[in-house]
Amino acid sequence: MSGFPLFSLSIFWIGVCTYAMVDSTHRVGIILTMPPFVMGLIFLAAGTSIPDTLGSIAVAKQGEGDMAVANALGSNVFDILIGLGVPWTIRSAMPDKEVTFPGQFDDFKWDILILVLALILFVVCLALNRWKLNRQFGAVLIAIYLVFVLYQLFAVFVFKWKELEEEA
Repeated sequence: MSGFPLFSLSIFWIGVCTYAMVDSTHRVGIILTMPPFVMGLIFLAAGTSIPDTLGSIAVAKQGEGDMAVANALGSNVFDILIGLGVPWTIRSAMPDKEVTFPGQFDDFKWDILILVLALILFVVCLALNRWKLNRQFGAVLIAIYLVFVLYQLFAVFVFKWKELEEEA
């Protein structure tokens, strides 16, 4: 087996494993009484990026910085388009299983704004650092991520800006 059939089979299994990972994380969240939003933000988002990060670090240590950046960008685009697209397509193809987010646009518009501001802050910091990556810049990136996580946690648990649906 080679070429397109092998690639298609790989995409299929990535979709199946992604669906299983998301479902199991959701179930663990129910057991721990943590809302799916928090489980996704903390465990799924960080956990799916760690293997890509380790791969990028390994390639960068070999002097292939362009491959490290391409891996980081490519893996995130792949995660979003395939990692979300395939499971949602499978779920939507099931009878009586419509994928909807009723009333969630008000929550998402602020999240999108915060992410866009984080992206702008990232580019500004990168430009101020003369387009070089170092430990201090890494600390800034971690700080930006921690601010985003804290914002989300405060919005859910402290200020109750976001409604959490209880499982039936």
